[in-house]
Amino acid sequence: MAPNAKLRKFCDAIRAKPDWALKILDPERSLAWKWAEEAGLLKNLKPDDPQDEEVNIHDRRLTRGAVQDTIDELKHEARRIRALDYSIHLKSPQIPARDVDWQAIDQDVFKMLKYANTSKRGVRPANLRIKPSIGIYVSDGLVPKSLHTELVNGLDTLAAIEPKDFHPGTFGRVQDLIHPSLYPYTIGTTKLAPGVEPPSLVDGAEGFYSEMSTHADSPTEDVFQSSQSWIPSVFTVNEDATDARIESYINGLGRREYFPDIYRLVEKVFVLCLPHFKKTLDDSRLFEDAEETPSETRFLNRRDEREDTDMTRDEWNKIIQDSHDARAQEDRDFEESVKKARDKAIQEWNDYASAEVSNVDQKAFVAYRKEFQGKSMKVIVKAANYILRPGQEYEGSWHIEGMPHERVIASAIYYYSTDPTLSDEGLSFRRFRNPNGFPNEMENHSDQFWVQRKRKTEGDEEEEEDDSDEEEWDVKDYPSDWEQDDNGYMSLVMNVMVGTVPTTNSEDILPTGHGTGRILSFPNFVQHKVLKLKNEGTETAIRKILCFFLVEDDDNNLNIEDENVEWPGFFYSDIVGKKVLTTSDVPIQAQQTNFPTLRLLLARASQRVIGKALPNELIDLIFNFGDFGVTIAQAEGLRRLFMDERSPKTDSDRYGGPSIWEDDVSLCEH
Repeated sequence: MAPNAKLRKFCDAIRAKPDWALKILDPERSLAWKWAEEAGLLKNLKPDDPQDEEVNIHDRRLTRGAVQDTIDELKHEARRIRALDYSIHLKSPQIPARDVDWQAIDQDVFKMLKYANTSKRGVRPANLRIKPSIGIYVSDGLVPKSLHTELVNGLDTLAAIEPKDFHPGTFGRVQDLIHPSLYPYTIGTTKLAPGVEPPSLVDGAEGFYSEMSTHADSPTEDVFQSSQSWIPSVFTVNEDATDARIESYINGLGRREYFPDIYRLVEKVFVLCLPHFKKTLDDSRLFEDAEETPSETRFLNRRDEREDTDMTRDEWNKIIQDSHDARAQEDRDFEESVKKARDKAIQEWNDYASAEVSNVDQKAFVAYRKEFQGKSMKVIVKAANYILRPGQEYEGSWHIEGMPHERVIASAIYYYSTDPTLSDEGLSFRRFRNPNGFPNEMENHSDQFWVQRKRKTEGDEEEEEDDSDEEEWDVKDYPSDWEQDDNGYMSLVMNVMVGTVPTTNSEDILPTGHGTGRILSFPNFVQHKVLKLKNEGTETAIRKILCFFLVEDDDNNLNIEDENVEWPGFFYSDIVGKKVLTTSDVPIQAQQTNFPTLRLLLARASQRVIGKALPNELIDLIFNFGDFGVTIAQAEGLRRLFMDERSPKTDSDRYGGPSIWEDDVSLCEH
């Protein structure tokens, strides 16, 4: 059994024990390591430091560190269950409103909105080679200092509330402050507001069902099935598109009255992301995949030489060197263009910062306001802290946001705080290959990736009679932006690399604005991956992000053909006409949020009926007989199910073909 499977089975066995959350935290019994030993996890452990012995990629033994991380994660979960499910709470967690100068923040946000919409480089395409723009945009320092200071204060206060929520599988490296997966909509379980109809399902399906396929002439398709769905909030933009109001609660946070400042701060940051969303969506709607990338063009130009069986090794090496030289010149030209664009962006900001706001042409707002004024939007909010001890690393997996039925079309990530000791390799992007280009990604072209070459000289005196003058097929040749599979083969080309965008602690971050961090936006048809984040310092370091996932379930705003939602390189089926429920349709589910209100109502009812309030212990017994919301223990179980369902199910067995997705792709998490 694979190491991760062993640990998952161990965790499931512990959670199945009655009152496990209390038992595992009992300091006198030290049951966690006893259970690990009983489960056979401590037998034949391999060293935590791979330098202690020769590395074997097929070694399925566990390390003591992996077992320790698993136990620590179970204890984190147990502390949350004990604190929120086993204790009496008269009040919900809340952060009272502070004395914030909202008028000053409004003025600063208005000024930065003008800068974002009237400047050429305030919100600009990321430095990527892909042409035309695919919709990946960045801005630096767009959030004013006044807003940034209050946001850091508010989210840091939220992060300090005990018990902390660490994302499953990250072993304490990712703390969820606001996360939509903890209380999702669950078919057949989640209660809806009066008059709200449950979402429509595909005929014969027991849950949400959708399919995904490329445009290649192949029967292979990926099938997605889930019993759950994210629940976005409703954001309404005001008539001049300079502010927004969250009309329903933020799932994973709580009611507005408990976190008034955080709601207002999130609204302000979201407004500053609107210029990003406009440019990202405009580009993604117009994007047409070029038939060839520059590396593909060079590959095709070498086709005749590859088929020349009389070519010598030296002649082939010369051709390859010429291609490398051409790529190197492209690199130099690209770096020079990046430098010039950087200088222009800095100069543009300096010119803008020295000008009076009143001098800015109000007409520049027309297109922006027309896009968003008075518009209600469905938005999923997420906030998280990456917490790394000295020497620790974190790296994500390839994914897009959500499943097809959740209808996410674009994302904006605000990297609002990063400790300087964190080395950050950035956020990497890739996309599905255009099947109309060369080669079609569902065809096997392995014979075209190898070059047959002859010896430079005709044999020698020691040559055997059957010794051929032709060398073996031992040289691979393929475009440099193609992905290889795990074995290094290029026979199935699914994705083309778009590039990597620096996110924090990089020279790419412009010294413009207020030094308040980078906003990065991109369409959801490109896959992305958090590259290595490492703490190079001697103390714990943190990176903090606030994310917005934009949902679009109005088919009039999407490219629909033959009842399919079309995206560059692929399409979704079975989601047309399917609406997405919002938090205005689903009453808040968290039991610890509902309990204070229920306790108050029950106390008043008992006072009226029997003349006195009931003891808290008796109230708890009454609550145990009713369904008054989702406990933390239940929510954690639903989140694990939610994450398991993010992996696509393939019809490979039915059709005998490969899956569109590689094994390492998920559909949910950063």
